Amino acid sequence: MQPYQEEYIANLRQIAELTRRKKPGRASLDEYCAQLRRNETLAGETAKHSMELLRGRLFPILDDLFQAGADTVRELEEFSLQLYNGQLELDVGLFCQIRQALLSLARQKKDRAAMIRHLYWLGMGRNCLCGKLVGIPFADIAKYMNRMRLCFTEAAAYLKYYDQIKDTETRGYILRSRANISLGQFSLPGEKIRLIKGTLQILQDKGYQDKAPDLPWDRFIYLTHQNMASSISYSREKVMTPQDMADIMESAYIVYQRRFEEAEMQGKQPPAKSAFSYYTIEYYCGLCDLTTLLGRMEQLLDGADPADYTPDGMYGMISLYISTMVMDVVLYGLDQSKVAYIVTTRPQEIAAEIDRQMDRGATFLHGEGSFSREEKLVLMCAFKQKQIVPLKALVHELDPEAFLIVCDAHEVLGKGFR
Repeated sequence: MQPYQEEYIANLRQIAELTRRKKPGRASLDEYCAQLRRNETLAGETAKHSMELLRGRLFPILDDLFQAGADTVRELEEFSLQLYNGQLELDVGLFCQIRQALLSLARQKKDRAAMIRHLYWLGMGRNCLCGKLVGIPFADIAKYMNRMRLCFTEAAAYLKYYDQIKDTETRGYILRSRANISLGQFSLPGEKIRLIKGTLQILQDKGYQDKAPDLPWDRFIYLTHQNMASSISYSREKVMTPQDMADIMESAYIVYQRRFEEAEMQGKQPPAKSAFSYYTIEYYCGLCDLTTLLGRMEQLLDGADPADYTPDGMYGMISLYISTMVMDVVLYGLDQSKVAYIVTTRPQEIAAEIDRQMDRGATFLHGEGSFSREEKLVLMCAFKQKQIVPLKALVHELDPEAFLIVCDAHEVLGKGFR
Protein backbone atom coordinates (compact mmCIF):
# COMPACT_ATOMS: atom_id res chain seq x y z
CA MET A 1 0.00 0.00 0.00
CA GLN A 2 0.98 3.64 -0.42
CA PRO A 3 2.08 5.61 2.69
CA TYR A 4 -1.08 7.76 2.60
CA GLN A 5 -3.19 4.58 2.57
CA GLU A 6 -1.37 3.18 5.59
CA GLU A 7 -1.76 6.53 7.35
CA TYR A 8 -5.49 6.58 6.62
CA ILE A 9 -5.90 3.06 8.06
CA ALA A 10 -3.94 4.10 11.18
CA ASN A 11 -6.16 7.18 11.54
CA LEU A 12 -9.31 5.06 11.40
CA ARG A 13 -8.02 2.83 14.17
CA GLN A 14 -7.06 5.85 16.25
CA ILE A 15 -10.52 7.42 15.82
CA ALA A 16 -12.14 4.12 16.83
CA GLU A 17 -9.98 4.03 19.96
CA LEU A 18 -10.63 7.68 20.84
CA THR A 19 -14.42 7.37 20.48
CA ARG A 20 -14.62 4.16 22.50
CA ARG A 21 -16.12 4.79 25.93
CA LYS A 22 -13.75 3.26 28.45
CA LYS A 23 -14.42 2.77 32.13
CA PRO A 24 -13.40 5.85 34.13
CA GLY A 25 -11.30 3.83 36.56
CA ARG A 26 -10.26 5.99 39.52
CA ALA A 27 -10.78 9.29 37.71
CA SER A 28 -13.40 11.67 39.06
CA LEU A 29 -16.47 12.53 37.01
CA ASP A 30 -15.01 15.91 36.01
CA GLU A 31 -11.70 14.33 34.98
CA TYR A 32 -13.47 11.64 33.01
CA CYS A 33 -15.67 14.16 31.17
CA ALA A 34 -12.65 16.33 30.42
CA GLN A 35 -10.85 13.32 28.94
CA LEU A 36 -13.87 12.51 26.78
CA ARG A 37 -13.89 16.08 25.44
CA ARG A 38 -10.16 15.91 24.65
CA ASN A 39 -10.66 12.60 22.86
CA GLU A 40 -13.58 14.02 20.89
CA THR A 41 -11.50 17.01 19.79
CA LEU A 42 -8.56 14.82 18.78
CA ALA A 43 -10.85 12.44 16.90
CA GLY A 44 -12.34 15.39 14.98
CA GLU A 45 -8.89 16.67 14.02
CA THR A 46 -7.82 13.19 12.92
CA ALA A 47 -10.97 12.78 10.82
CA LYS A 48 -10.33 16.16 9.18
CA HIS A 49 -6.77 15.17 8.31
CA SER A 50 -8.03 11.85 6.92
CA MET A 51 -10.42 13.66 4.60
CA GLU A 52 -7.52 15.82 3.37
CA LEU A 53 -5.62 12.61 2.56
CA LEU A 54 -8.55 11.31 0.53
CA ARG A 55 -9.13 14.58 -1.32
CA GLY A 56 -5.46 15.14 -2.03
CA ARG A 57 -4.31 11.60 -2.84
CA LEU A 58 -7.07 9.02 -3.36
CA PHE A 59 -9.88 10.85 -5.16
CA PRO A 60 -7.63 12.23 -7.95
CA ILE A 61 -6.51 8.64 -8.65
CA LEU A 62 -10.10 7.39 -8.78
CA ASP A 63 -11.06 10.27 -11.12
CA ASP A 64 -8.30 9.27 -13.54
CA LEU A 65 -8.31 5.53 -12.89
CA PHE A 66 -8.47 4.54 -16.57
CA GLN A 67 -4.94 5.93 -16.96
CA ALA A 68 -3.61 4.20 -13.85
CA GLY A 69 -1.00 1.46 -14.04
CA ALA A 70 -1.34 -2.12 -12.83
CA ASP A 71 0.58 -1.39 -9.60
CA THR A 72 -1.81 1.42 -8.68
CA VAL A 73 -4.83 -0.82 -9.31
CA ARG A 74 -3.32 -3.60 -7.22
CA GLU A 75 -2.56 -1.19 -4.35
CA LEU A 76 -6.13 0.14 -4.45
CA GLU A 77 -7.54 -3.36 -4.20
CA GLU A 78 -5.20 -4.16 -1.31
CA PHE A 79 -6.19 -0.89 0.37
CA SER A 80 -9.89 -1.69 0.01
CA LEU A 81 -9.42 -5.07 1.73
CA GLN A 82 -7.90 -3.24 4.70
CA LEU A 83 -11.08 -1.15 4.90
CA TYR A 84 -13.42 -4.15 4.75
CA ASN A 85 -12.83 -7.87 4.21
CA GLY A 86 -16.08 -9.49 5.31
CA GLN A 87 -15.11 -9.44 9.00
CA LEU A 88 -13.14 -6.23 9.60
CA GLU A 89 -15.21 -3.06 9.12
CA LEU A 90 -13.12 0.11 9.19
CA ASP A 91 -14.74 2.17 6.42
CA VAL A 92 -17.29 0.22 4.37
CA GLY A 93 -18.51 3.34 2.55
CA LEU A 94 -15.04 4.12 1.15
CA PHE A 95 -14.56 0.43 0.40
CA CYS A 96 -17.67 0.47 -1.82
CA GLN A 97 -16.48 3.66 -3.53
CA ILE A 98 -13.14 2.08 -4.44
CA ARG A 99 -14.72 -1.21 -5.56
CA GLN A 100 -17.22 0.68 -7.74
CA ALA A 101 -14.32 2.50 -9.45
CA LEU A 102 -12.37 -0.75 -9.91
CA LEU A 103 -15.49 -2.40 -11.35
CA SER A 104 -15.84 0.42 -13.91
CA LEU A 105 -12.21 -0.05 -14.90
CA ALA A 106 -12.68 -3.82 -15.27
CA ARG A 107 -15.72 -3.23 -17.50
CA GLN A 108 -13.74 -0.81 -19.65
CA LYS A 109 -10.92 -3.33 -20.02
CA LYS A 110 -13.38 -6.23 -20.47
CA ASP A 111 -11.54 -8.16 -17.75
CA ARG A 112 -14.11 -10.81 -16.88
CA ALA A 113 -12.33 -12.24 -13.85
CA ALA A 114 -11.84 -8.77 -12.34
CA MET A 115 -15.47 -7.84 -13.03
CA ILE A 116 -16.74 -10.93 -11.21
CA ARG A 117 -14.39 -10.35 -8.26
CA HIS A 118 -15.32 -6.67 -7.87
CA LEU A 119 -19.05 -7.40 -8.26
CA TYR A 120 -18.80 -9.94 -5.45
CA TRP A 121 -16.95 -7.58 -3.11
CA LEU A 122 -19.16 -4.60 -3.97
CA GLY A 123 -22.18 -6.75 -3.14
CA MET A 124 -20.57 -7.76 0.15
CA GLY A 125 -19.93 -4.12 1.05
CA ARG A 126 -23.47 -3.09 0.22
CA ASN A 127 -24.83 -6.03 2.19
CA CYS A 128 -22.81 -4.85 5.19
CA LEU A 129 -24.31 -1.35 4.85
CA CYS A 130 -27.82 -2.81 4.51
CA GLY A 131 -27.24 -4.70 7.73
CA LYS A 132 -27.06 -1.35 9.55
CA LEU A 133 -30.61 -0.45 8.48
CA VAL A 134 -32.20 -2.20 11.44
CA GLY A 135 -35.76 -1.30 12.38
CA ILE A 136 -36.52 0.59 9.15
CA PRO A 137 -39.62 -0.53 7.19
CA PHE A 138 -38.78 -2.80 4.27
CA ALA A 139 -40.44 -0.46 1.79
CA ASP A 140 -37.90 2.25 2.69
CA ILE A 141 -34.82 0.04 2.31
CA ALA A 142 -35.92 -2.17 -0.60
CA LYS A 143 -33.93 -0.11 -3.13
CA TYR A 144 -30.72 -0.60 -1.13
CA MET A 145 -31.37 -4.34 -0.92
CA ASN A 146 -31.93 -4.42 -4.68
CA ARG A 147 -28.67 -2.61 -5.38
CA MET A 148 -26.81 -5.12 -3.25
CA ARG A 149 -28.60 -8.07 -4.83
CA LEU A 150 -27.95 -6.82 -8.38
CA CYS A 151 -24.18 -7.08 -7.79
CA PHE A 152 -24.46 -10.73 -6.78
CA THR A 153 -26.97 -11.48 -9.55
CA GLU A 154 -24.69 -10.09 -12.26
CA ALA A 155 -21.68 -12.01 -10.94
CA ALA A 156 -23.75 -15.20 -10.61
CA ALA A 157 -24.93 -14.84 -14.22
CA TYR A 158 -21.45 -15.87 -15.34
CA LEU A 159 -22.31 -19.37 -14.17
CA LYS A 160 -23.23 -20.13 -17.81
CA TYR A 161 -19.56 -19.60 -18.66
CA TYR A 162 -18.44 -21.92 -15.87
CA ASP A 163 -16.81 -24.40 -18.28
CA GLN A 164 -14.89 -21.64 -20.06
CA ILE A 165 -13.52 -20.12 -16.86
CA LYS A 166 -10.52 -22.16 -15.76
CA ASP A 167 -9.55 -19.98 -12.79
CA THR A 168 -10.70 -21.72 -9.58
CA GLU A 169 -10.83 -18.47 -7.60
CA THR A 170 -13.14 -16.85 -10.16
CA ARG A 171 -15.38 -19.91 -10.15
CA GLY A 172 -15.54 -19.59 -6.38
CA TYR A 173 -16.65 -15.95 -6.64
CA ILE A 174 -19.41 -16.96 -9.07
CA LEU A 175 -20.75 -19.67 -6.76
CA ARG A 176 -20.52 -17.48 -3.66
CA SER A 177 -22.35 -14.70 -5.51
CA ARG A 178 -25.07 -17.17 -6.46
CA ALA A 179 -25.47 -18.07 -2.80
CA ASN A 180 -25.41 -14.44 -1.67
CA ILE A 181 -28.34 -13.39 -3.85
CA SER A 182 -30.49 -14.64 -0.98
CA LEU A 183 -28.86 -12.30 1.59
CA GLY A 184 -30.84 -9.43 3.08
CA GLN A 185 -34.55 -8.96 3.54
CA PHE A 186 -37.36 -10.03 1.22
CA SER A 187 -40.98 -8.95 1.07
CA LEU A 188 -42.06 -12.61 0.91
CA PRO A 189 -40.28 -15.54 2.59
CA GLY A 190 -40.94 -17.80 -0.38
CA GLU A 191 -38.63 -15.70 -2.59
CA LYS A 192 -35.66 -16.20 -0.29
CA ILE A 193 -36.33 -19.91 0.21
CA ARG A 194 -36.62 -20.60 -3.54
CA LEU A 195 -33.33 -18.81 -4.20
CA ILE A 196 -31.55 -20.82 -1.50
CA LYS A 197 -32.99 -24.10 -2.77
CA GLY A 198 -31.71 -23.25 -6.25
CA THR A 199 -28.28 -22.49 -4.83
CA LEU A 200 -28.17 -25.80 -2.94
CA GLN A 201 -29.02 -27.68 -6.13
CA ILE A 202 -26.08 -26.01 -7.90
CA LEU A 203 -23.64 -26.53 -5.03
CA GLN A 204 -24.58 -30.19 -4.67
CA ASP A 205 -24.25 -30.82 -8.42
CA LYS A 206 -21.33 -33.24 -8.95
CA GLY A 207 -20.73 -31.76 -12.39
CA TYR A 208 -19.74 -28.39 -10.91
CA GLN A 209 -17.82 -30.00 -8.07
CA ASP A 210 -15.73 -32.23 -10.36
CA LYS A 211 -14.66 -29.24 -12.48
CA ALA A 212 -13.35 -27.33 -9.44
CA PRO A 213 -12.35 -29.91 -6.81
CA ASP A 214 -10.16 -27.42 -4.95
CA LEU A 215 -13.11 -25.28 -3.88
CA PRO A 216 -14.44 -25.72 -0.29
CA TRP A 217 -17.73 -27.26 -1.39
CA ASP A 218 -18.68 -28.57 2.05
CA ARG A 219 -18.28 -25.10 3.54
CA PHE A 220 -20.29 -23.49 0.70
CA ILE A 221 -23.13 -25.97 1.28
CA TYR A 222 -23.01 -25.58 5.07
CA LEU A 223 -23.13 -21.77 4.90
CA THR A 224 -26.06 -21.98 2.47
CA HIS A 225 -27.91 -24.24 4.91
CA GLN A 226 -27.14 -21.65 7.60
CA ASN A 227 -28.77 -18.97 5.46
CA MET A 228 -31.81 -21.19 4.96
CA ALA A 229 -32.04 -21.93 8.69
CA SER A 230 -32.06 -18.19 9.44
CA SER A 231 -35.24 -17.86 7.34
CA ILE A 232 -37.24 -19.23 10.27
CA SER A 233 -37.45 -15.64 11.53
CA TYR A 234 -39.96 -14.95 8.74
CA SER A 235 -42.45 -17.28 10.44
CA ARG A 236 -42.96 -14.68 13.18
CA GLU A 237 -44.78 -12.31 10.83
CA LYS A 238 -45.52 -14.11 7.57
CA VAL A 239 -47.60 -17.13 6.66
CA MET A 240 -45.27 -19.84 5.36
CA THR A 241 -46.22 -22.90 3.34
CA PRO A 242 -45.67 -26.37 4.83
CA GLN A 243 -42.97 -27.00 2.19
CA ASP A 244 -41.16 -23.79 3.15
CA MET A 245 -41.14 -24.85 6.79
CA ALA A 246 -39.95 -28.35 5.86
CA ASP A 247 -37.04 -26.92 3.86
CA ILE A 248 -36.06 -24.60 6.71
CA MET A 249 -36.29 -27.39 9.29
CA GLU A 250 -34.10 -29.67 7.17
CA SER A 251 -31.39 -27.00 6.89
CA ALA A 252 -31.63 -26.11 10.57
CA TYR A 253 -31.25 -29.77 11.49
CA ILE A 254 -28.11 -30.06 9.33
CA VAL A 255 -26.60 -26.88 10.81
CA TYR A 256 -27.12 -27.89 14.43
CA GLN A 257 -26.03 -31.46 13.78
CA ARG A 258 -22.77 -30.06 12.38
CA ARG A 259 -22.26 -27.93 15.49
CA PHE A 260 -22.83 -30.96 17.69
CA GLU A 261 -20.21 -32.91 15.75
CA GLU A 262 -17.69 -30.05 15.99
CA ALA A 263 -18.22 -29.75 19.75
CA GLU A 264 -17.82 -33.51 20.17
CA MET A 265 -14.56 -33.49 18.17
CA GLN A 266 -13.21 -30.74 20.46
CA GLY A 267 -14.30 -32.59 23.58
CA LYS A 268 -16.76 -29.84 24.51
CA GLN A 269 -20.44 -29.69 25.31
CA PRO A 270 -22.51 -28.39 22.37
CA PRO A 271 -23.53 -24.71 22.76
CA ALA A 272 -26.83 -24.35 24.61
CA LYS A 273 -28.20 -22.20 21.78
CA SER A 274 -27.57 -24.96 19.23
CA ALA A 275 -28.75 -27.74 21.53
CA PHE A 276 -31.99 -25.92 22.35
CA SER A 277 -32.85 -25.43 18.67
CA TYR A 278 -31.73 -28.94 17.71
CA TYR A 279 -33.87 -30.66 20.34
CA THR A 280 -36.86 -28.45 19.57
CA ILE A 281 -36.64 -29.26 15.86
CA GLU A 282 -36.53 -32.99 16.65
CA TYR A 283 -39.71 -32.59 18.72
CA TYR A 284 -41.55 -30.55 16.06
CA CYS A 285 -40.56 -33.10 13.39
CA GLY A 286 -41.91 -35.98 15.49
CA LEU A 287 -38.49 -37.50 16.20
CA CYS A 288 -39.03 -37.42 19.97
CA ASP A 289 -41.96 -36.99 22.36
CA LEU A 290 -42.62 -34.19 24.85
CA THR A 291 -41.26 -36.20 27.79
CA THR A 292 -37.91 -36.67 26.02
CA LEU A 293 -37.78 -32.97 25.11
CA LEU A 294 -38.45 -31.93 28.73
CA GLY A 295 -35.74 -34.29 29.97
CA ARG A 296 -33.24 -32.80 27.55
CA MET A 297 -34.18 -29.26 28.57
CA GLU A 298 -33.63 -30.20 32.20
CA GLN A 299 -30.16 -31.54 31.36
CA LEU A 300 -29.30 -28.32 29.51
CA LEU A 301 -30.39 -26.22 32.47
CA ASP A 302 -28.31 -28.33 34.85
CA GLY A 303 -25.24 -27.97 32.63
CA ALA A 304 -25.66 -24.27 31.79
CA ASP A 305 -22.85 -21.97 32.91
CA PRO A 306 -24.29 -18.78 34.45
CA ALA A 307 -20.87 -17.13 34.10
CA ASP A 308 -20.81 -17.57 30.30
CA TYR A 309 -21.42 -14.06 28.94
CA THR A 310 -20.65 -14.88 25.30
CA PRO A 311 -23.51 -14.27 22.81
CA ASP A 312 -24.07 -18.04 22.51
CA GLY A 313 -24.02 -18.47 26.28
CA MET A 314 -26.44 -15.62 27.00
CA TYR A 315 -28.77 -16.64 24.18
CA GLY A 316 -28.75 -20.18 25.48
CA MET A 317 -29.56 -19.13 29.05
CA ILE A 318 -32.39 -16.83 27.93
CA SER A 319 -33.81 -19.45 25.54
CA LEU A 320 -33.69 -22.14 28.18
CA TYR A 321 -35.38 -19.90 30.74
CA ILE A 322 -38.16 -18.97 28.32
CA SER A 323 -38.61 -22.58 27.21
CA THR A 324 -38.87 -23.69 30.83
CA MET A 325 -41.55 -21.07 31.49
CA VAL A 326 -43.45 -22.17 28.38
CA MET A 327 -43.23 -25.82 29.41
CA ASP A 328 -44.65 -24.91 32.84
CA VAL A 329 -47.56 -23.20 31.13
CA VAL A 330 -48.13 -26.26 28.91
CA LEU A 331 -48.04 -28.64 31.87
CA TYR A 332 -49.71 -26.57 34.57
CA GLY A 333 -51.69 -23.94 32.66
CA LEU A 334 -51.74 -20.17 32.88
CA ASP A 335 -53.72 -20.00 36.11
CA GLN A 336 -50.81 -20.00 38.57
CA SER A 337 -51.46 -20.34 42.28
CA LYS A 338 -49.61 -19.54 45.49
CA VAL A 339 -49.51 -21.05 48.95
CA ALA A 340 -48.97 -18.97 52.09
CA TYR A 341 -47.75 -20.02 55.54
CA ILE A 342 -48.72 -17.58 58.30
CA VAL A 343 -47.21 -17.72 61.78
CA THR A 344 -49.34 -15.46 64.00
CA THR A 345 -50.68 -15.00 67.50
CA ARG A 346 -54.19 -14.49 66.08
CA PRO A 347 -54.71 -17.52 63.82
CA GLN A 348 -58.46 -17.89 64.37
CA GLU A 349 -59.24 -14.28 63.45
CA ILE A 350 -57.02 -14.29 60.36
CA ALA A 351 -58.50 -17.59 59.17
CA ALA A 352 -62.01 -16.21 59.58
CA GLU A 353 -61.18 -13.04 57.60
CA ILE A 354 -59.52 -15.06 54.81
CA ASP A 355 -62.73 -17.04 54.51
CA ARG A 356 -64.92 -13.92 54.60
CA GLN A 357 -62.92 -11.51 52.42
CA MET A 358 -61.19 -13.86 49.99
CA ASP A 359 -63.54 -16.85 49.95
CA ARG A 360 -60.60 -19.12 50.67
CA GLY A 361 -60.22 -21.79 53.32
CA ALA A 362 -57.18 -22.26 55.51
CA THR A 363 -55.63 -25.25 57.25
CA PHE A 364 -54.18 -25.16 60.77
CA LEU A 365 -50.81 -26.82 61.13
CA HIS A 366 -49.44 -27.49 64.60
CA GLY A 367 -45.98 -26.02 65.05
CA GLU A 368 -43.50 -25.29 67.80
CA GLY A 369 -41.06 -22.40 68.05
CA SER A 370 -37.47 -23.66 68.06
CA PHE A 371 -36.37 -20.88 70.43
CA SER A 372 -39.42 -20.25 72.63
CA ARG A 373 -40.62 -23.87 72.61
CA GLU A 374 -44.15 -22.49 72.46
CA GLU A 375 -46.80 -24.39 70.55
CA LYS A 376 -48.36 -22.35 67.73
CA LEU A 377 -50.97 -22.74 65.04
CA VAL A 378 -49.59 -22.09 61.55
CA LEU A 379 -52.09 -21.22 58.82
CA MET A 380 -51.61 -22.73 55.39
CA CYS A 381 -53.70 -21.13 52.64
CA ALA A 382 -53.72 -21.78 48.88
CA PHE A 383 -54.91 -18.87 46.74
CA LYS A 384 -54.81 -17.39 43.25
CA GLN A 385 -51.83 -15.25 42.31
CA LYS A 386 -54.02 -12.16 41.90
CA GLN A 387 -55.09 -12.45 45.58
CA ILE A 388 -51.62 -11.97 47.04
CA VAL A 389 -52.03 -8.22 47.64
CA PRO A 390 -55.37 -8.55 49.55
CA LEU A 391 -53.90 -11.39 51.64
CA LYS A 392 -50.82 -9.41 52.65
CA ALA A 393 -52.98 -6.39 53.54
CA LEU A 394 -55.37 -8.53 55.58
CA VAL A 395 -52.59 -10.23 57.58
CA HIS A 396 -50.76 -6.97 58.24
CA GLU A 397 -53.95 -5.24 59.43
CA LEU A 398 -54.84 -7.97 61.95
CA ASP A 399 -51.30 -8.79 63.12
CA PRO A 400 -48.46 -6.46 62.04
CA GLU A 401 -45.97 -8.84 63.74
CA ALA A 402 -47.14 -11.91 61.80
CA PHE A 403 -44.55 -13.97 59.91
CA LEU A 404 -45.74 -14.56 56.32
CA ILE A 405 -44.15 -16.91 53.76
CA VAL A 406 -45.52 -17.05 50.18
CA CYS A 407 -44.43 -19.85 47.82
CA ASP A 408 -45.24 -20.88 44.25
CA ALA A 409 -47.68 -23.75 43.93
CA HIS A 410 -47.14 -25.38 40.54
CA GLU A 411 -50.45 -27.18 40.61
CA VAL A 412 -53.41 -26.95 42.99
CA LEU A 413 -56.27 -29.37 42.52
CA GLY A 414 -59.53 -29.23 44.45
CA LYS A 415 -62.50 -27.05 45.22
CA GLY A 416 -62.00 -23.48 44.03
CA PHE A 417 -59.09 -24.42 41.77
CA ARG A 418 -59.12 -27.24 39.22
